Amino acid sequence: MCATLIACSSTSNSGPDKFVGTWTFDSGQVTPDSGCLGVATSSLTGQTLTLAKGTSADLVSTLMSQFGTCSLQLTVMGTVASANAGQSCMFTVPVAGQSLTVTFNVTSWTVTTTDGVTMTTNAAATGTGLAANCSITLTGTATKHEG
Repeated sequence: MCATLIACSSTSNSGPDKFVGTWTFDSGQVTPDSGCLGVATSSLTGQTLTLAKGTSADLVSTLMSQFGTCSLQLTVMGTVASANAGQSCMFTVPVAGQSLTVTFNVTSWTVTTTDGVTMTTNAAATGTGLAANCSITLTGTATKHEG
């Protein structure tokens, strides 16, 4: 019985394959809350998210945006890949005409795909240091590039 369970659990990890690839956002935005004084909502349309098989996690996600690059480790459960706890991203954000580099602690990040062709993503993060009162949300839909 134990050998059967182990075999079943190892096959359940085949899910990362459908996530792997480069995804381009068809729609979506990064939305700051009212604590992010002077930071405007930004479109994700045309930005890319690359998902690759990881070594210490199922996937490594790399978001390329106008604010910079953010790489996170994700764990896959079925059709959903979720960010592992305790990760952060550093972004350069425009604040009242100035550029400010801010670290955001990721509180949640999910990528969902049922077909491996289209996906939705939702994320939330909280700023640190000078941006401690600033929280952002990210929502979007994307399509995977072929090749």
